[in-house]
Amino acid sequence: MTDPRLPEPVEKSDRGYRHVQDRVKKLRRSGRVPYGWIADATRRGYHVDTFTGSGDFLRRMAGVYRGDLWSQSRFYVEVWCESRSIAGVIQDTCEELAVSL
Repeated sequence: MTDPRLPEPVEKSDRGYRHVQDRVKKLRRSGRVPYGWIADATRRGYHVDTFTGSGDFLRRMAGVYRGDLWSQSRFYVEVWCESRSIAGVIQDTCEELAVSL
């Protein structure tokens, strides 16, 4: 028996995919689903770092240094998840805590 509070299943087709896209778009725009809740980690740009000179390089690289937060820990911490979409949601937190994902 189907729960009347739940939406009907969507067929796995281009039409069904468009339906889901439209519904998610409306939910995001209404504020009911925050944009950060859904991530697509499959689309990533690859860029080459370039610098205007040695001073530019040193200035920008100084901001890259980060001490190892876990160097004194008896434990190695790592997060595993089942999909790239979930990884996209938790990636910022893992980076903040210096935990491998």
